[in-house]
Amino acid sequence: MGRPPQIRDDDIDAEMPAEHDQFPSPEGLIAHAGLATIMGQIVSDVYRTRRRNKEDVDETLLSLNGWKATLPISLQMNYEEPLLVVPSRSILLLHLMYNQVCSSSWLC
Repeated sequence: MGRPPQIRDDDIDAEMPAEHDQFPSPEGLIAHAGLATIMGQIVSDVYRTRRRNKEDVDETLLSLNGWKATLPISLQMNYEEPLLVVPSRSILLLHLMYNQVCSSSWLC
């Protein structure tokens, strides 16, 4: 939209959550945070008002593909095969957000 983000990712210095015995796995939260970071790259590098560089767009595409390729097995979905077991809501939401990023950025 040509507007800068209110909070840049560079301004955030909090560490990602770590595995803890008494809490659920943070894999989903880490995956959502990674996807949000890529969405920030898209806003600042792809949809900026000044001329964009092809390298910036290519780098963002690589980040998005890398995010999907490094998802833990517990968060992956196979888009090629029919669903035998319906994934949890949180996994469906994660992949819905991924597909929304792909369609809104025309990168995938």
